[in-house]
Amino acid sequence: MTEPTIYYVDASLLKESACMLKFDYIHNKGYITADSAFQMDYGTAGHKFIHSYMATKDIQAARKVAFLFFMSKCLKVPANDFRTLDHLNSTTQAYTIQYPIETEPLKPDLIKGEPALELPFQQPLEMFFDPTTYEELYTALARANMKIVLAGTVDLKGTYFGDSCISDHKFTAMWREEQYIDGFRLNIQTMFYSWVWRKLGLSNIWLPLLMNVIFLKNPTMRSKDPVTKRLVPNTKWTGANFKRSDLITFTDEMMEKFESWLLTKLKEIIHCHTVNSFPQNFTACETVFGPCKFRQFCISKPHVHSVIANNFLSRKYEPWTWQA
Repeated sequence: MTEPTIYYVDASLLKESACMLKFDYIHNKGYITADSAFQMDYGTAGHKFIHSYMATKDIQAARKVAFLFFMSKCLKVPANDFRTLDHLNSTTQAYTIQYPIETEPLKPDLIKGEPALELPFQQPLEMFFDPTTYEELYTALARANMKIVLAGTVDLKGTYFGDSCISDHKFTAMWREEQYIDGFRLNIQTMFYSWVWRKLGLSNIWLPLLMNVIFLKNPTMRSKDPVTKRLVPNTKWTGANFKRSDLITFTDEMMEKFESWLLTKLKEIIHCHTVNSFPQNFTACETVFGPCKFRQFCISKPHVHSVIANNFLSRKYEPWTWQA
């Protein structure tokens, strides 16, 4: 018997699962747009900085960690994009001014003497849904010769002004800041993390979520030398805004509905794998950010291979290895 196919399901993938064809492109094919790879690398560099800054309290060492990670990656940044090495360097510096470690109200817990930062998890479905209770689900998995692993990374487990919470860091170029943060109040990702944490027996409540958001933008000219276009030292950095949500809480009713939705979605994934067909959802072709990034696949079927070659990269779907 062949080895079972493993599906790594995380919150980001669940958010894209309204269209199962898109799910297939992301998870099974591993496609990402070539012009989004550097954005993810910038976000990962930013996460590495925050992790090191909170863990070591050493500003220069933390900034160096991010700098060294992004140094080779930034070669992929298009000439017309602002996410440069200088931009990252100035954003990390501005973060330490906005949130001095001495007065930072967001504090990681200690787990076995280590700060609870960047906590990856890859747990089999059996840890969340009891096989004796959900016998039909596991029978379908066995017939499909597949396994489902719930995966992700909790950026921080700790306290905010003394209240226990999970925190998620976001680096984004979205410009509607209040609307962006408000969107996490009823969001798959925030509910997923709180649900996972409690289901794994790590809390007896639905832990609230704090969104720690770094809004990125092209700095105004007063932050740049007009001749060299390089950043001017000792000038207020205008290339990022730093905002945090209040603690986003969840009721039992909300989480019961989320669990029911999740179970239905997992059954849909199993069915699509079993019949080897991931149908398109035409209501998902347009998103709040514009057309679906895989739109060209669907309208250029005879030329799909050239579309892939010109616009997409392919890599194994391992969501614990990158962060936005």
